[in-house]
Amino acid sequence: MKRIFKNVGIILLVSSLSACSSLVDLGSEQAPERVYLLKPYLTEAANSGQRTISVSVSAAPGLDTNKILILEPDAHLNHYASARWPDYSTEVFASLIGDTLESSSLYSKVTQESNGSNDKLDLEIKALYTLNDALNNAESVRVVLQGHLECNATSTNIKLISDIAINQNKLSEIVAAYQTAVNDVSQQLLARITHCK
Repeated sequence: MKRIFKNVGIILLVSSLSACSSLVDLGSEQAPERVYLLKPYLTEAANSGQRTISVSVSAAPGLDTNKILILEPDAHLNHYASARWPDYSTEVFASLIGDTLESSSLYSKVTQESNGSNDKLDLEIKALYTLNDALNNAESVRVVLQGHLECNATSTNIKLISDIAINQNKLSEIVAAYQTAVNDVSQQLLARITHCK
């Protein structure tokens, strides 16, 4: 009888250990994921405009992701394992550009619907990544947006380019460079839309 109780006890112990093995490993050495937020470039101009604009943003293959991408010298597209944007790049840039345009003195409303809008802006993300050198250290951040602006019954090609050098191979410095690049392409965009008044 003692042997039966002993065997039952061993079986219970083994089954409870196997159940615990499915729990999350709290001693994992993997760094926790961090979400980085880019802020829109906002002007301080009083919004007196009555125009509306529809904005659509698409991305070249491989670039519509929430990962912070790295382009290595051998054309290998990689990413930082423990870092990401709060949404996919197309959603992030549609929001950033929309906020920038609404803060300008030109537009009272930015929408994604083209019906009823005075103007239309279609952009494609052509580059949104960190450029690494041969030693796999971050050299610069590259942001390229290309597309068309329709206003006043004319269509204009737009290309916005920003290359920002990185001084230290640290994620905080890299994200700061992305923010500088966002501010740069936003200023370029605002300069290009002045003729839409």
